[in-house]
Amino acid sequence: MLSSARPEAHLTAHPRNVPSIDPQKLGRLAEIAVKVGLRLQPGQDLFLTAPVAALPLARRIAEEAYRAGAGLVTPIFSDEEMALARYRFGPDLSFDRAPGWLYEGVGKAFAANTARLAIVGEDPMLLMDADPAKVARANKANAIAYKPALEKIAGFDINWNIVAYPTLSWAKRVFPDDADETAVARLAEAVFSASRVGGDDPVAAWSAHNSALASRTRRLNEKRFHALHYSGPDTDLIIGLADGHEWRGGAATAKNGAVASFGYALSISAVSDIDGDGTMATVGAWQPQLANNGTVLVAAPGLPLVGDTTVCGGATQPANIGNGQTTNCSADNIF
Repeated sequence: MLSSARPEAHLTAHPRNVPSIDPQKLGRLAEIAVKVGLRLQPGQDLFLTAPVAALPLARRIAEEAYRAGAGLVTPIFSDEEMALARYRFGPDLSFDRAPGWLYEGVGKAFAANTARLAIVGEDPMLLMDADPAKVARANKANAIAYKPALEKIAGFDINWNIVAYPTLSWAKRVFPDDADETAVARLAEAVFSASRVGGDDPVAAWSAHNSALASRTRRLNEKRFHALHYSGPDTDLIIGLADGHEWRGGAATAKNGAVASFGYALSISAVSDIDGDGTMATVGAWQPQLANNGTVLVAAPGLPLVGDTTVCGGATQPANIGNGQTTNCSADNIF
């Protein structure tokens, strides 16, 4: 349970500029988020969400969006301390509620062809000390309320994307032994490297990368593999592929006609549908894995996984992790 005392956590402030983050690369990240990740169309509105700590990137994205001809950019911000306050002081019945009025409006915006961009960077372990039953109830209520709007994203009705920002709270989880500025700087460079903004023309770099991904997915689809077999130290992993599976990766055309690079900014791999019944493995994990419900899966060599298994973001996760909660593959645990 959470106490009323302020936890010993590295909650992030939101200055206009962060000295340890390269402003030029941050500007390039905003540029590719709008021009490549979203392919925002002239006159198209943009719905933007972000943690308050990501204001430096959110401001640059708004600038790039308006330069690209956006009709209206509507931002909504979240805050780590406000999220914690709910679990410390919120009445029990509140965890079965969600702002349906907000999601109804978001759904109407998506139906009117509003693009969607999410900036992520929150502490992945923020709720580790919260009551797991309350977290599960809140997530369930939120999922039910958001479903009509989320279907527009899952069905690629609109152009959408997710981009990462190196907040202090996230950086200290990744580099706990570093000084604050050093941790943020290291995480920032990792984000910039993965997002291909180190060169002079990141838009051209992404165009070339998307072309390469398109070529690879064509070759994979031509092969019509039955399964994928991975082997290594303490690892023998066979991933069955579903009948009629299709490899996808890089830029794709949404139903509204926008050619966008969907997923975490930006998609860096090809993905396909797997056959759970055809997945068998013994997997050696050499570092802890974080499930998308916040549970840390402890590393152990030779972990047997058979049948009902999900493979996400390079980490193999059993469907049931032993605490009654279930993991599943989604954009939220692939980066």
